[in-house]
Amino acid sequence: MVKSLVTGGTGFIGAHVVKLLLERGHIVHTTVRSLNNKNKIKCLTDLQTEYPQRLFLFEADLLKDGSYTAAMEECEVVYHIASPFMVPQQIKNGQKEIVDPAINGTKNVLKSVNDMQSVKRVVLTSSSQSFISLTTFPFANLTQWWLALATSSILKHTKTKPFTSLTGTQLLQLQAIPTHIPKSLLNVKHGR
Repeated sequence: MVKSLVTGGTGFIGAHVVKLLLERGHIVHTTVRSLNNKNKIKCLTDLQTEYPQRLFLFEADLLKDGSYTAAMEECEVVYHIASPFMVPQQIKNGQKEIVDPAINGTKNVLKSVNDMQSVKRVVLTSSSQSFISLTTFPFANLTQWWLALATSSILKHTKTKPFTSLTGTQLLQLQAIPTHIPKSLLNVKHGR
């Protein structure tokens, strides 16, 4: 049986990935911000009941070095889905509250990957919000679009995922871990 880690197991996508992996026979480790928040982890504890001895929960903090190490032990695949998310009305400083934690969190997860002999594959996720404004940003390529987002005050969560993916891709290229680089990260011109 494959053992996988899904970061951000209480998020919408994370919870679905956990369930899918369990349905496919994996042993799944997943991370949550707090094991004490019973309401937040209920979807996962329900899955633990449905799949006994196959789902294990670990508390982890994106910004704490080594926080993912225990959850990653003996895992072959790491699905890095965890990322800060806030509704726009809650965001006071997008760089500090969303972008920096997402980038530093990805770095922390990948540092733990470097220390784990068992990890053979890392899957970094992105968000449909990465491309939501391609029709409204008239740039020649995605790199120019991402840079424009980095300097704008709009779509604060939207700009997080592309930068998280770029950081992860750059770190993975320095490692001996096989990776797939999505076309979305390449310098692809979009249609006008």
